[in-house]
Amino acid sequence: MSKAKSFKKTIVVAAAAGMMITTSIGTVSAGQIYSDSTVGISSAFDRYANTLAGNDKNAGDAAKAATSTDAQKTTASAGKNAAEAKKDKTSEENKVKYPDFKDKCLVVTEDYVNIRSGAGTDSDVVGIIGNNGIATIEKKGKEWTKVTSGDCTGYIRNDLLLFGDDAGAYAEANCPKQVTVNTETLNVRTEADVNSDCITQVGSGQSFDVISQDDKWVQIALDDETNGYVSTEFVDDTYAFATAKSMEQIQAELDAKAAEEKAAEEQARQEQESADEAEAEDASDDSQSTEDDPTRQISRIQILQISHRIHQTTHHLTAAIQTIHRTM
Repeated sequence: MSKAKSFKKTIVVAAAAGMMITTSIGTVSAGQIYSDSTVGISSAFDRYANTLAGNDKNAGDAAKAATSTDAQKTTASAGKNAAEAKKDKTSEENKVKYPDFKDKCLVVTEDYVNIRSGAGTDSDVVGIIGNNGIATIEKKGKEWTKVTSGDCTGYIRNDLLLFGDDAGAYAEANCPKQVTVNTETLNVRTEADVNSDCITQVGSGQSFDVISQDDKWVQIALDDETNGYVSTEFVDDTYAFATAKSMEQIQAELDAKAAEEKAAEEQARQEQESADEAEAEDASDDSQSTEDDPTRQISRIQILQISHRIHQTTHHLTAAIQTIHRTM
């Protein structure tokens, strides 16, 4: 017996009992099916039986269409949400005044601050960073922030840091500015004029402190005594930020300085010994020269002769005085 005929028989029994039947298109009473006078009882049974048996192609197509419509609605909704998220992100980015400082923090202190291995003052010091030191934010906490600066990674207290736009505003107002050359070779001129003399040329990647700046020219310090002008078109604005030093770097610097001082002391000692030896040799040469110089020999003999004569004269005077005393 087919599924349609089986369901049809069930419906007839249900109609006789006045039962309710649930179909794919809703809940109907067997009496409603039985009283379908427009197509006749048999056709009504056939239609609902076929529907319950899954043989209604139209019902399947309708279900498929409904599923397709839901999928389209879901896709459209997801697309709308993505568009709104992108819009919100763009709006947020537009509100950032200093995008270069979005993931950065700036150290503000009179001297330097410690970078620790953990989020607490009982943690080991792994490095230090000075005033106007820049760092990348790894993870910001309520009281401590994990940062990376230079070759050092560790934690700094939040009250010693400025973040994001606050850091950018502080840097703009307080930090020394620099420019970095972004072209292979750049002329440095005596005046802010392309027709002025070229002092020298600087290369890509070189950075210089800024003395003054306008829209077209930047006055830079080449050294302590020399400055000149370069075009703003070929330089990028930066700041003279400090970076952290790890304890290993600091120890290496101290060792290198101690070795340098020791080498300088040794060099000074050797130079002093050489000077003493040279002075001793000069004295010896002078003594030998005196003995070998006939002119100096004659002078010494003459001095001895004069001394002898003085001695004789003194002797004679003494004798004369004694004679005078005896005669008185």
